[in-house]
Amino acid sequence: MYVNMAYSSYSWTVVDEFTAIKHTDMSVFKNHGSAVPVKIRGFFGAVDFVKGQSETVTLVCDGRVFKSKLGKTKSMANQVRIMWGSDFSDCINRLFPDVLVTEKYPDMTFTKKAESVYEVSFSPEVDVGEFNLDDGSLETIVSVPGNPEGRRIAYYTTKYERDPENRRRAIQLHGARCMACGFDFEETYGELGRGFIEVHHVKPLYDLKEETVVDPSTDLVCICPNCHRMVHRKKGSVITMT
Repeated sequence: MYVNMAYSSYSWTVVDEFTAIKHTDMSVFKNHGSAVPVKIRGFFGAVDFVKGQSETVTLVCDGRVFKSKLGKTKSMANQVRIMWGSDFSDCINRLFPDVLVTEKYPDMTFTKKAESVYEVSFSPEVDVGEFNLDDGSLETIVSVPGNPEGRRIAYYTTKYERDPENRRRAIQLHGARCMACGFDFEETYGELGRGFIEVHHVKPLYDLKEETVVDPSTDLVCICPNCHRMVHRKKGSVITMT
C-alpha cells in the first residue's frame, strides 16, 4: 500500500527524501536565501547543526553551478538558513524579472542529486511576454502551434518596491479568504494552501507620484490569483472591489 510521506512546515513542503519545495515570497528574491524550519532541516542534513556551524552546498540551476551555504546563524534564535550569493540571486531575478511587481511568486523545487548537491527548478515558469510593462496589467498571449518558443529576451523595466510587512499586516487584518469571490485555498488544498493569497493595492503603485505610506486596512485587499488577474484585465484601468 502506498503511503504519502509528504509533510509541510511554514512555506516548505518535503515531497519525499529527494524533493523539497519552497513556496517563495519576496524575501527569496531580495534576501539571498531562505530560512529552513526545524521540521524541514532533516532534508538538508542540518538537524544537528550547532550555533554558528555552516557547510557548503551546491545549487545547480539553469545550467549553472552556484556555491552556497547552509548554516545555523549566530543570531535570530539560532535560525538555520540556506544562503546563496548575488550570482544566484541575479540568476533567479533574470528568470523572473517582474516577480516583485506582479507578486506571482513561483514554487522553488530542490531536488537532491548527491550529498550537499541540489538541482533547483521553478514552477510555474513566467512567460515574459505575458506581462504588460506599461501599466502592470496582464494580457493573454496565444501561441501559434509550430512556431518556435523559448528565445531568451533581456529588457529593462521599472520595479516598484513593496514592503513585506504591509503584505503580512494586510493578511493579518483581512485573512486569507478572497475578498472578491470568497475562495479559500486551505479549504480546497489543505495544508498546501494554508495562508496562500495575493495582496492587491487598491491604488496601483504605478499611479503614485512618489513613495507613499500604505495603510493595509484600507489600501490593500486580499484576493485570489484569478480575481487579481481580472482586476488588472483591462489595460490602463483597474476595477474596484465594490
